[in-house]
Amino acid sequence: AFWGFVQVLRMVFALFMTGRWIYLTYQHDAEHSFSDVVAVGACLWFTFHNVLNLLRHGFHPQVLWSFECLVDALTIIPVVFPYTVDFTEVPSNKRWLNLSFLRMHSALMAYFQLVNFNSGSFQVSMFWQVYGFFLRVVSLTVCMAGTILVLELLGEFPGLEDVFFDVDMGQLSFFQMNYWIVTTISTVGYGDFSPTTIPSRMVIIFFIFGGIIFFGSETNRIVEILEAKSQGLGSYQPTSRTMNHLVLTGRGCTQMSSMLETFLLETLDIAYWGGDLDKVPDLVFLSDQEYDSEIRLFVKHSFLHAVQAKVHLLRGDVMKQRDIDRAKLSTAGLAFILPDGFADDHAEEDSRNIMTAMELVKEVPGLRIRLLLLDSSGTDKATMNGIAQTRAVSMSSLKASVFAQSTRVKGILPLMSGLLQGKRSFSEQRMKQLRETSPNDWRLEYNGTLQKTIHGFTVAKRFTGKKFNEVAASVYKESQGEVLVLAAAKDGRLMLNPDMMLEESYTLFAIAQSRAGCQPFEAGTEEDTGQDWRHSFLLSRYHYAAETQEQDVKDVKKREIVRVRRLGSKNATNKDERQRKHVKLEAVQLHIDIQRSKVLLIVLGNEVNTWRDVASFLDCMHGPGEFPVKQPVTVLCDDDPPEGFVDQWDEDEACTFMQGDVFNTKNLIAAGVKDAASIFVMGVGTSKQQLKEDCGRALGDAMTTVLVGYLDNAIGDDKEKEMTQVMLHEFINAQSAMLLSSKKKPSTLLSRAATDEMADEGPQLAVSQKVLDMRTKNMMQAWREGFEAHFLQAFKKSSRLDELRSAEDALILQDCFAAGQAFTNDFFGGLLGHVFKFPATFEFVEALLMPHQRSQTSRLWQVSCPEEWVGKAYGDLVYQLASGKTCEGFGDFRGCAIVVALYRQSRQKGLSEACLGFTSTLPVQTTVLESTDFLTVLAPGSFAEVTLKLKLLHGSKEAPSDSTDDLSSLMQSDSLHL
Repeated sequence: AFWGFVQVLRMVFALFMTGRWIYLTYQHDAEHSFSDVVAVGACLWFTFHNVLNLLRHGFHPQVLWSFECLVDALTIIPVVFPYTVDFTEVPSNKRWLNLSFLRMHSALMAYFQLVNFNSGSFQVSMFWQVYGFFLRVVSLTVCMAGTILVLELLGEFPGLEDVFFDVDMGQLSFFQMNYWIVTTISTVGYGDFSPTTIPSRMVIIFFIFGGIIFFGSETNRIVEILEAKSQGLGSYQPTSRTMNHLVLTGRGCTQMSSMLETFLLETLDIAYWGGDLDKVPDLVFLSDQEYDSEIRLFVKHSFLHAVQAKVHLLRGDVMKQRDIDRAKLSTAGLAFILPDGFADDHAEEDSRNIMTAMELVKEVPGLRIRLLLLDSSGTDKATMNGIAQTRAVSMSSLKASVFAQSTRVKGILPLMSGLLQGKRSFSEQRMKQLRETSPNDWRLEYNGTLQKTIHGFTVAKRFTGKKFNEVAASVYKESQGEVLVLAAAKDGRLMLNPDMMLEESYTLFAIAQSRAGCQPFEAGTEEDTGQDWRHSFLLSRYHYAAETQEQDVKDVKKREIVRVRRLGSKNATNKDERQRKHVKLEAVQLHIDIQRSKVLLIVLGNEVNTWRDVASFLDCMHGPGEFPVKQPVTVLCDDDPPEGFVDQWDEDEACTFMQGDVFNTKNLIAAGVKDAASIFVMGVGTSKQQLKEDCGRALGDAMTTVLVGYLDNAIGDDKEKEMTQVMLHEFINAQSAMLLSSKKKPSTLLSRAATDEMADEGPQLAVSQKVLDMRTKNMMQAWREGFEAHFLQAFKKSSRLDELRSAEDALILQDCFAAGQAFTNDFFGGLLGHVFKFPATFEFVEALLMPHQRSQTSRLWQVSCPEEWVGKAYGDLVYQLASGKTCEGFGDFRGCAIVVALYRQSRQKGLSEACLGFTSTLPVQTTVLESTDFLTVLAPGSFAEVTLKLKLLHGSKEAPSDSTDDLSSLMQSDSLHL
């Protein structure tokens, strides 16, 4: 609203200065009067606006060389400082002859600013459209007329006087003839000159025909050049002197999506680089498909003008060398290959992108690429075609891992997203209000979580020769709980909580609020030390990938299963080949209460790609090594699965398929919705073609949104069940997921405590003085907001950049996301956007989500807070567990266990009824632990063995047995119940 008010005054003063100049051209006098005082005030306001504009753009030099700054200099100086070059005062009757008419352009620019910031809407009312047309026409005519008038009044420039020849045609000169020829061939023809001799008349006939043809063709050529540039047919020209640009290709970069939106916000985050625009990388899009118009609109309305110039949309084929040269891929820092998430055939889309990656690797050796694939088998296909595993990642596998790990670790999704996305927080005004009115509100603690991210640094020499757990405990203590080390990288391989001695060249990865917090613990004192670890890590990772590429191919072959059948035979596959061998984690066989660990997976729609995601989820849940025990999974679908899909899992006793109407509470109860420990919803029930036709795509989540209501009614008002159940729903659009935050259960419109209070107080409820003060304050606030809404409605600034950082409408700021109950493709966009800042992004994510596949000795576990630690400080617990010593409340466990986060379920935190809790990553040391808290711990399998005996491990009930036969019988008896 303030910026809109600034633009309003800017427009008013600009129109005043223009009108004043026109008036003085007739009066030829500028005696001291009230208008002179207003003119000086207007110039001071223009100066103030210029300073504000510089602040908004981080004092970038490019702003000083803009046309607006030039207009300010040419119009402000003659008014405020009416002196000549030799400091002679200009007479008052001559001061009117200046360039103040250029202020009409400032009025037009102010109008554009107001329209762009008008509540984020791209549609303007009819009045403002007519007013804009009027400003454009008047600005063009006034600026042109004023320029000609001033030049005519000033006369010839000294030394440039024209010399004429008197002939029958008139007074002629070379410049005069140039002027006449241009007006003739452009078909303007003023008629002030005409040839008089026969030879000149004959020649001018050919000149007119040839000139008109030439003038028309060259004009069309200029238009074609401008159109080619706007259509992306030009070449990329770098805008940054220090940072290499990033290239995006693939069908996914041509369509606006939540993933691409989050990627742009994360990559072009100027705040991450301390406001240094030169460090923000250029983004070059390269595709042979037409770009969605929403991409340009989003960039225009989400970023500052200087940041917008860093986005280049090029049209071209990445398979052609000419287009590769246009995008300057040889000098690119990183290339992303994004898939079309709405593709009908995921396998075909992955094959296209793998071929694109192969071409880039061949044409641009040494180019860093990140290949995002759709299908879970895509990474294996890429590996078999020479693409290193560190360069390719499967969206389906990551999504399945997030869903699967959520059965064991509540809130793992907000934990990962918070660490690997840019800093987004609630507004200071909102935080101040919550501190005054609701000091226990969950947002106060969650806001600190959003400030934490993962950083890397080379280990300092004083830590070399020490064990990892000693360094982790020492760093946490010295930083006063601000830095928590999680992993180390050795020879390009990232290891979580490793049991090893640190050496000088190792890289450490830690949670911290900023890189400055890690500097006391890193090697060297250079200003750009943070860049050194990136270079060394990338180099070592490149060598590691080259060394392990042959082994990766062997591993892919080893994982392959024979699934062929003879035509006409009823045996679909070889049953012996379908048996899955379960690998024990550090020889620990965990006995988890199967009854409380059931997983209900609800599948919406019958899209083939959705069922591929289901297959990835089942592979992750019942695949070798990822989970110490099979958790029974019930798959409920409203349509029949694809042919042969159920046959692949008919030998799995812990997997059951059911088909029926999912929009039926009795069907949901029959499928076990009340007994399930985890409830997941996959798919959206809308066809890919319908999603493409739906421009907003938010309504594509309609079936998922409606299903949430059925689930709430089917579960009922079971408070104890709410505290233990895990829910995760897949959405396409973040706007749909936000409805979870505002959703209330029909059976609990009023909380039980509020009902009891109303019954005790009777009809006359006592209102405290604090509430009265709040109401008074709210009345003043409502008056102010009403004034802004009605008087300044058209001038509110709603830049998406500031909106996503401070307003409460970003998905990451919703309690449904903080609880880990909403999954969208924003997750992948945030990861891709963070790769340039943190090169080990995908290694870190895969190590946490797929520890077995990445050969990790530690993984994330979640345990209840021991009674011995209830009421004590979080910082003391972190230090004791990380030090490797025996810790009270955790039995005889000795080793390094890192408490990464808390999952808080207290109902006194102001959470909506539909949300189960919220994630608090690395809270402050003085945070008091509560009995309802879950501890998210990064630890080896021995930690799970001990906490299982103590009945602390999430999902555990019975103590472990020494006989594996007991586990098998337990699973078999439970499968009979299914």
